[in-house]
Amino acid sequence: VRSNRLHGGVAAMPLGLQLPVNSRHGEVASMRPVEPQPVRKRKAEECIAGTSSSTSTTTSTQLFVEDGSALDVGKLEELARLKAVIASESTKPGELLKALTELRDSFATSSHLPIQELIAIGGLAPLVERLQSPTTTALSRLETAWVLTNAAAGTSQQTHALVDAGVPEAIIATLSSPDLADRHDLCDQCLWV
Repeated sequence: VRSNRLHGGVAAMPLGLQLPVNSRHGEVASMRPVEPQPVRKRKAEECIAGTSSSTSTTTSTQLFVEDGSALDVGKLEELARLKAVIASESTKPGELLKALTELRDSFATSSHLPIQELIAIGGLAPLVERLQSPTTTALSRLETAWVLTNAAAGTSQQTHALVDAGVPEAIIATLSSPDLADRHDLCDQCLWV
């Protein structure tokens, strides 16, 4: 299931987001996450007390960068491990496919797309190389294109990073490759990027 695609041309609003309305003018003021009051109150109390809820099973350390965005340190470590496998010339085809599938899954199963984390670790260059490499299997290229499709769903700055990394050229080269003309699934995925 490709969770990041638009269905019928309309993107679904993430749960918990509401559009506040300026009551004086009836205009939409801004988008902001809205949590039920008890959760906000509990989090405020935990923050003041310096504790965390015992019901929380995952903790996430965040790293804030100059532009004010937050990077998930755990996700950075996970992506760095996958990048090392993907970038290595000695990676066997089965290991490469497993790493690419795991990378794609990290986009599909996360409430926060780790696009900025992928960019921060320099993960785009190995993906571009793998997509263009004639030694990469068609299935691994498909997984690579799928990851790049998910990464292209980011902000305009993140999309610029994809362009700077050579993603458009890699997509065109892949679509132009005569040995992949019969791989309609790969061609279709490349067109989504």
